[in-house]
Amino acid sequence: MPDGQMRTIKLDIDIPYELFMDKFYDIFRSKMFYCTILHNLIIDSWKITKSRKSGNVHVHIVLAKPVTPELYFKLKYCMGEDHRRLVWSYRRYKKTGKILDFFWNKPIELKKGDKCGKACIEK
Repeated sequence: MPDGQMRTIKLDIDIPYELFMDKFYDIFRSKMFYCTILHNLIIDSWKITKSRKSGNVHVHIVLAKPVTPELYFKLKYCMGEDHRRLVWSYRRYKKTGKILDFFWNKPIELKKGDKCGKACIEK
C-alpha cells in the first residue's frame, strides 16, 4: 500500500445501536454506497457492530484500493462520523502526518447474523 494511504474506514456514530439498526440502517447503507461510488471506489467488505463501551454504532468499511488521507477524511464526513471528532482527527493528522484511530485496536471478525458485506474481516 502506498505510504500514507488508507484502505479501512472506521466510523464511530453516536447513535444507539438498536435505534440505528431499526431506523437509520437503510439510510446509512445508501449513503455509504453513494459516497464510495461518487469517488469511483469499490467496497470489499463492511460491518456494523455495537460498541461494548457506549452501546453506539461502529462501522468498518474495507475498500478495494487505498485512498489518500484527504479522501479518507472526506469519506468519513460523508458517511456520518461525528463532525467535531473528525475536525480534531484531521487537525492531528495535519500536525503529525499520521491518522490515529484511538477507538480501534482489534480486528473485527464475522459473527452470524451481522449485517455486513462479503468478507466481514478487517484486512
